[in-house]
Amino acid sequence: MQEAEAVALADRVGELLATIRTAEASLGALLVEIEHRGVMELFGYCSVARLLEHLADIPKVAAERVVTRARALNPGRALDGTPIPALAPATGVAARFGRLSNPMIDVIVGSLADVPPEHRASAEAELLRFAAEAGHRQVAALGARIVAHLDPDGPAPEDADPVTSARELSLRRKRTGVIPAVLGEKSEPLNLGRLRRLISACLRRALFLRDRGCAFPGCHRPLRHCQGHHIRHWAECGPTNLGNLVLMCAHHHRLLHRSGWEVRIAADGLPEFLPPLFLDRRRKPRRNNLHEPLPFAA
Repeated sequence: MQEAEAVALADRVGELLATIRTAEASLGALLVEIEHRGVMELFGYCSVARLLEHLADIPKVAAERVVTRARALNPGRALDGTPIPALAPATGVAARFGRLSNPMIDVIVGSLADVPPEHRASAEAELLRFAAEAGHRQVAALGARIVAHLDPDGPAPEDADPVTSARELSLRRKRTGVIPAVLGEKSEPLNLGRLRRLISACLRRALFLRDRGCAFPGCHRPLRHCQGHHIRHWAECGPTNLGNLVLMCAHHHRLLHRSGWEVRIAADGLPEFLPPLFLDRRRKPRRNNLHEPLPFAA
């Protein structure tokens, strides 16, 4: 009964959020339309942001943020009437259906601003696909990976910059571990069974190599803030093995026990989390990609 009540309340919150987000997207489209027609001619204001500031009774900075977001999602026109395509048109469509929060929109728009125009459509589609099942911080990490993939050298230096020779060395650690882990023939360091509840130093290192931080979706806490926790409790006959351990910060470990989240080790050996019913009725597994952003194929 309590779970059903939580699901019903969460569904109602979701409905109201969708209504608010749809209204905000419609407001943005209307503001861009007012800008097209001429805010000075219609209202006597020097800018749409100033108009919104007074109509909505909000600070100027907040009004400018709303207008900037609206321009990115809706096509506009230059002073001479030349059409200006939207930076993120597909994101604008999703926003009008109430599917995206403002932080998510800002993350997508910010990422696309750094993507070359010829790749924006495919990059936007990838970001929106990921946004359907991840939080804005994880989408931001994916956006950074996309930008780095499409423009690995960064912006070109200015001509005025002095030309100096430089030698650089870059190292990157893969999710699998660019650092080799040598195990015994029978994997003794990683398989303590029921003999010990506490995690050995060798097992802890292997856990660090695999999870690289708190494994809970969207958490950015590093290794030093995390501990290894038994997926199946040791008191319930859970073994102290890599396949029964997950690295988590204290906050998300407590959340796991009291909110309906579940964790398991997937077939590829990595941890994944099942959300409670009130967050996702399908309980689609989620992972944390903040420690190693997902790759993007251009």
